[in-house]
Amino acid sequence: MDTPAGKNLVGAFHNPAAVVIDPAVLGTLPLDVLRSGLAEMLKHGVIADASYFDRILQFLPAFAALGAAAPGFAPLIAGSVHIKADVVAEDTREGGLRQILNFGHTIAHAIEKVQRYDMLHGDAVAMGMVTEARLAEQIGLAPAGLATAVRDAVARAGLPTQLPAGVSVDAVIAETHGDKKARSGAARYALPRGIGEMEPAEGRWAVPVADDLVRAALLEQIPRSA
Repeated sequence: MDTPAGKNLVGAFHNPAAVVIDPAVLGTLPLDVLRSGLAEMLKHGVIADASYFDRILQFLPAFAALGAAAPGFAPLIAGSVHIKADVVAEDTREGGLRQILNFGHTIAHAIEKVQRYDMLHGDAVAMGMVTEARLAEQIGLAPAGLATAVRDAVARAGLPTQLPAGVSVDAVIAETHGDKKARSGAARYALPRGIGEMEPAEGRWAVPVADDLVRAALLEQIPRSA
């Protein structure tokens, strides 16, 4: 559950009997809402499967033209479900590996809170992935070029690559300290080593990053005036 303190801070673990998705229902969604779902699909590619990530990129032109009716959408949805299901099956109670599903979400949840949740979750995740990919480069986990690859994919999906205009970087950083992965008030991040590979951090799957580095990464995503 979401609380006044932040997103996803209260909950219980309960496995479903089945996952049922009717892609035809997606055609009833506004395009911006449908597009926001692509952020989580791209995330699954970054955290677990480079070939899946590439398949999404190949699919994006058809999606831009046809939306939910684009050929190949259903198999990609199934691929996303399988990636998440495999991670959850290995770490049901989020003690380790399952934290990789939070790539992009430490920053995303903080932005949503600062913006009073007046934005689509997928848009926030897109911004979060771009920022956190840059963090991975800054601390030496990922080679130069990862953040550009993530940013380009996000842009090709029609998702935002920059923070909301006027957002307070300091306020976003303050909110990361209340993230569910934080320890002793210090934010931790699930970060990629590259497309399809995450940093295991000795089984913790989340690493601390100094606020000054987070601030620098966020400032890179501030919209510039013309």
